[in-house]
Amino acid sequence: MDDDEQYCGGTISLYCRTDYFHCESTCIPN
Repeated sequence: MDDDEQYCGGTISLYCRTDYFHCESTCIPN
């Protein structure tokens, strides 16, 4: 678990980078 990766707004199994733009594209918004 690197600091560069964090959960995307909610309980999600997938991890995304701190870049929210890339995050919302990869994860489902809460």
